[in-house]
Amino acid sequence: MPIILSKNLLSCEALLKENVSLLYKEDIVEIPVNTLKIAILNLMPNKITAETQILKLLNNPNFVVEVVFLYPITHSFKTTSRDYLSTAYKTFYDVMDYNFHGLIITGAPLEKIDFKSVDYWTELKAIMEFSKLKVKSTIHICWAACAGLYYHYNISKILVREKIFGLYSNHIENNNSNLLAGLNENLWIPQSRFFYIDKNSIDKIEPLRVLISSEISGVHCISSSDYKQIFLTGHWEYDSYTLLDEYKRDMLMGLNSKFPENYSCANLPKYNWLEDAIKFFINWLSIISNQ
Repeated sequence: MPIILSKNLLSCEALLKENVSLLYKEDIVEIPVNTLKIAILNLMPNKITAETQILKLLNNPNFVVEVVFLYPITHSFKTTSRDYLSTAYKTFYDVMDYNFHGLIITGAPLEKIDFKSVDYWTELKAIMEFSKLKVKSTIHICWAACAGLYYHYNISKILVREKIFGLYSNHIENNNSNLLAGLNENLWIPQSRFFYIDKNSIDKIEPLRVLISSEISGVHCISSSDYKQIFLTGHWEYDSYTLLDEYKRDMLMGLNSKFPENYSCANLPKYNWLEDAIKFFINWLSIISNQ
């Protein structure tokens, strides 16, 4: 089924090459009935890559999805022009009166910064408060997961000295969750972060459930019992070579980065996380379509 979006998004060309079916808002007279409305707050430095990766996960055979990308107006991005954002994106204040089936908040390289020192923290808090009232379900990815857990449940991130960086084997902890229907028992999930979430802190809060975790990289997927708030510490949206690209970037910047664990260009087919990621997001769309 098609994804409805703005033709001004620079990711459209890459999506069409990936055989993702698109409809442009500018060309549609009337949005199809039962279309799922999804907002994506894109905080990643490389906007176009993040657009492409997340939209591929929303490509599905069951639901027409209408997507609007958001950016924090209180932040100035160094890698993306304001002209592009004002043309292809909306601000929170443009959409704050609308209801959405889903919201996705991406990660950002901010783990080592105190939340209150992030220049758009006040705006992000307003968006997360909005999600409680106007959104059926919100997925928080990586840094957004620790930000969301802190805002909604007062669970603090725990920083680590050495980056959790690579592909890690995960297992399902709750087989009864509709989010996990059809997923493989052994899940390889990309991680790229300087924090972890204490599982004991999650277990103490009644609405929260740990759904997926790893003995090495820790908790990956946390959800409230009603799926209102979902938190992913890893990057299921990453392409095969995203971790390698991050490693090369860090080396060029003079950072003492280790090569991503369990990652081998020759053995990448072994780590087919995309199949499970697509199933997860299809399950999510199915859940919010019935709420």
